[in-house]
Amino acid sequence: AASAAAAEGPRSSTSLSGKSEVYAVDVSHCSFAWGRDSIGTSPALQDITLRVAPGELVVVIGPVGAGKSTLLHSLVGDTVQVNERTGAGWKVQGKVALVEQTPWVQNTTIRDNIVFGAEFGYDQEMFREVVRRCGLLRDLQGLVGRGGEMMEVGEGGIALSGGQRQRVSLARAVYSDPDVCLFDDVLSSLDVSVGRRIWDECLVDFLRGKTRVVVTHQTHFLEHPAVDRIVVLDARGRLRAEGSYAELLALGDREVIDLSLIH
Repeated sequence: AASAAAAEGPRSSTSLSGKSEVYAVDVSHCSFAWGRDSIGTSPALQDITLRVAPGELVVVIGPVGAGKSTLLHSLVGDTVQVNERTGAGWKVQGKVALVEQTPWVQNTTIRDNIVFGAEFGYDQEMFREVVRRCGLLRDLQGLVGRGGEMMEVGEGGIALSGGQRQRVSLARAVYSDPDVCLFDDVLSSLDVSVGRRIWDECLVDFLRGKTRVVVTHQTHFLEHPAVDRIVVLDARGRLRAEGSYAELLALGDREVIDLSLIH
């Protein structure tokens, strides 16, 4: 899996080659399962059609078990497309980075954890800007006496908190300079104020122009003016609705409204 690391694209099935419009993410009538042994049972995602234009910020919501994480993993090829209907297929254009809910770090320096996988290696200016945008600057400043970004983490080094590990994983993905960014509820483990700052300074501002698909349970982001579209998955793994916050509320669909309301 491309966990918080970039994978070269395009990634795809083979059924969309005749499409004339170019989307960054183009999924047409696809059902996805986690393996071939799942065939015969209900797939995790059913008959999904989703198109995301280059540069769009799309937020995905839905109840627990709706397949939100499965959708992101499907876009990096971790699942199996199980339906054979004519015209079904998917494609993602360009380099893709996925940041999962469960972050990971290697037993190496903080710098190497962030630079890991980047084609262009270490760029000091880029590194410092990414660190700042991902809310890690204060952490590194607090470690200056112990090596700062050259401090070892993991076995034989310092232990990072869950929030720090998540921000390192986020920084790794952002530093890799992907075309398509997939974020799986990455702000939920952070303090609300930190999460809001990273949303504004990183996901919205620094990644402006990148294609971003963000899974979240934090409904206060749904009304943000930078959000181009909200996608709602239901408990059966189907795409139930999509549109702006106002458009979703205007549908009159009780399940969609309950999922979308800001609490």
